[in-house]
Amino acid sequence: FCKAEEKRITVFTLDNQFTCHTISSLSELEKSLKPYTFFRTHRAYLVNLSHVMEVIPWFSGRYLLIMSDKSRTEVPVSRGRVKDLKKNLGL
Repeated sequence: FCKAEEKRITVFTLDNQFTCHTISSLSELEKSLKPYTFFRTHRAYLVNLSHVMEVIPWFSGRYLLIMSDKSRTEVPVSRGRVKDLKKNLGL
């Protein structure tokens, strides 16, 4: 998954994390990853749906995704993106 924070993008893999220096915004990265199974869950997160281990209903219509990295990172899904997420995951 990818996370935008303080004007930088961090790319998280199963084992490591890297700062992305070549792309300046998450929107730009999202466009380049469009042909793959990436989904924008929140204004600050872009996830590879192939690496979602769990989908958990949260509060106020939001959800949390548990990723398959070593830390089992929790990624938020905003209310406005829940419907599209469910559609993409076939839920």
